[in-house]
Amino acid sequence: MPHKPIRAGVLGLGRSGWDIHVLALRNDPRFKIVGVTDGVASRCRQAESELHCPAFKRAADLLESVKMDLVVNALPTQDHASLSTDALRAGMHVVVEKPVAGDAAEARRMLKAARSTRKKLFPHHNYRYHPIIRHLAEIVDSGILGELFEIKFSLAQFARRNDWQTLRRNQGGLMNNHGTHHIDWVMQLMRSPIQDVFSDLKLISDSGNTEDHVRIILRAQNGCLADFHLSTATAAELPIYMLLGTCGTLVSDGGTSTIRYFDPKKVKELPVVTGPPELRTYGNDDRMPWREKKVKSVSRDKSTFYDNVYDVLRRRKAMAVTMESVIEVLKVLDRARAPVKKLRPKYGK
Repeated sequence: MPHKPIRAGVLGLGRSGWDIHVLALRNDPRFKIVGVTDGVASRCRQAESELHCPAFKRAADLLESVKMDLVVNALPTQDHASLSTDALRAGMHVVVEKPVAGDAAEARRMLKAARSTRKKLFPHHNYRYHPIIRHLAEIVDSGILGELFEIKFSLAQFARRNDWQTLRRNQGGLMNNHGTHHIDWVMQLMRSPIQDVFSDLKLISDSGNTEDHVRIILRAQNGCLADFHLSTATAAELPIYMLLGTCGTLVSDGGTSTIRYFDPKKVKELPVVTGPPELRTYGNDDRMPWREKKVKSVSRDKSTFYDNVYDVLRRRKAMAVTMESVIEVLKVLDRARAPVKKLRPKYGK
């Protein structure tokens, strides 16, 4: 007997609410959008016309008026904790956009509310489902690179932003906006608790008062290092993904991965020469049996975030992205927060 569709409401019809969540749910027969909210009247009218459901200006009106199984909180960050908690206490499961809260302490209170109401709280860390991220995890799991000891990630371009996410009062900035996603998946690859955090935050080209250039370095307890370069103030192309392992290196532009590696079983130990170098030269005739291959940066796994939401709510499967794992990410972000150094040039009028 087929399950009834999950009745979903969407809080916020901005970029993520409309272009990510509504897009994913509106044509999926496992879900039915039964109500939405947004403070912009034209967005509400569009939703009523296209989705054939009521639209409200206030989230509280939706929670009080419409019977729902699931609420998707795609409002700005400062509304994540309070309204997600309201929805949980009203008896609904919740999907909440990233960052799920302003800090780890706030996220822990949200998790406590979910446990006390016996409802599911799904952090929308959908990058764990991206083909390139799954591909990188599959390469690491294959063992072809040996033991992973360093990860380099660069998301760099030059683009001057002036929207709400450039303001500190809205919990904006590049670290919250992009760092949340990328620190999350990198921490999954490191597979060890984070020991050390270094950060440097600068404001170079954006309007507003929060960072647009971020350097973060993490070191895990197993010794693996992660180096993040997140910037909208960099006018150069850089390699996006680089994984360094004891037996090889992967470099990817997001579309194609180049993997250079060797089989350690086919390599002999290189003895240390303790005496004076012959002919006063350094080096040796060591030759590594390098192999190289290029593969598409895609994954065999085609499942999506909302596949897991459905499986959890209708088939009692395990949550793929847990609040506990996301709280660990927020703990790292809390440690990485630092004063933003303003270096914006003096523009003309």
